Amino acid sequence: TFYFVIVVMALSDVVQSRYRRKLIAENAAQLRRTRKG
Repeated sequence: TFYFVIVVMALSDVVQSRYRRKLIAENAAQLRRTRKG
């Protein structure tokens, strides 16, 4: 069960990092659009 917990934590960390990158990219694109506008 110990290894299972480690695997779950690692997967959650990877998913969060990818999700954050996606959100940051979208936010940056929106900021660029608003600045141009």
